[in-house]
Amino acid sequence: RAYNRDTAPSGEHRFDADVGVGFRMLSETFSTRIVRDPAHRTVDIGLIRGPFRKLKGHWRFTPDAGGTQIGFDMELDIRNPILNALFKANFNLAVSKLMKCFEDRAAARLKPVRT
Repeated sequence: RAYNRDTAPSGEHRFDADVGVGFRMLSETFSTRIVRDPAHRTVDIGLIRGPFRKLKGHWRFTPDAGGTQIGFDMELDIRNPILNALFKANFNLAVSKLMKCFEDRAAARLKPVRT
């Protein structure tokens, strides 16, 4: 769920979002602040509230001859020790699912460039 949409005078687009994550029987909901900066081609994610001690994400979109290079950095520390252990043990799976969601959404919104 996205809410509190706003555009800053600088052109940054900001909104808050509630996100649910889970693994088997454990699930958590958290809230983030998203800041999209079209001029710098970045998206920053910060924690408002939730099961994390820390959550920071940074996306970078860099034009490339073949399309766009995407960089993603994430810092996260989960308060719940069981969920933290599960996440660490399944980190690659979690990142793969996150990237798949991103790719599916991008494909739905963007038309491929044909050369």
